[in-house]
Amino acid sequence: MLKIASRFGIIGRNLTSSAGRNATPKVAPLQAAALEEKCILVDEFDTPLGEASKRDCHRVTGEGDVLLHRAFSVFLFNKNGDLLLQKRSSSK
Repeated sequence: MLKIASRFGIIGRNLTSSAGRNATPKVAPLQAAALEEKCILVDEFDTPLGEASKRDCHRVTGEGDVLLHRAFSVFLFNKNGDLLLQKRSSSK
């Protein structure tokens, strides 16, 4: 990951939480495949600089840095306007 960061001059985001620090849990094959999907690496002005896998984009270095990349969120509403939420596990 540091090779990618230095090659593209990537601006990283610093995380103080240890929740995502390079843990390598066992994942289902479908999730493993999803982690290999490509994300667009960007600078602080959203200029595309290259690409990296979701796995690499969400890997946190020992210094708390991650690669800056484009992302999106999906919100699901029913016909009453209620938002569907999924609670994240407290162990993540």
